[in-house]
Amino acid sequence: MHDITITPWTQSQRFRDPARRLLFLVGTHRPWWLAHSPVPLCVSAHTLAAYRPGGRGLPIAGVPYAIDSGAYTEIRDHGEWRWNEDTYGGMVYRFMSDCGYPTFVAPLDYPASGW
Repeated sequence: MHDITITPWTQSQRFRDPARRLLFLVGTHRPWWLAHSPVPLCVSAHTLAAYRPGGRGLPIAGVPYAIDSGAYTEIRDHGEWRWNEDTYGGMVYRFMSDCGYPTFVAPLDYPASGW
């Protein structure tokens, strides 16, 4: 498991403000950044799904990361989910085994953008 405290500023015992202990993740569509980024990342399952088992390997995460469901792109491009909950859970399990354990995994959802 990753230590999500990444800066001395957030480690300070002098400041008890919970906002100083928040974890901010930068969204990216480049999964290989997981191995090289200096900051925590959020990558969509839609993007990670492009990596095939037995093909080009997923990067091992060197930073805390979260998996977003990729709902907006999935519904925009296909009109509905192509995955059910079991398929999504299997994908997340594969990502965890290939990349390492994420800090957070978003559930399958529907974007609230006036569909």
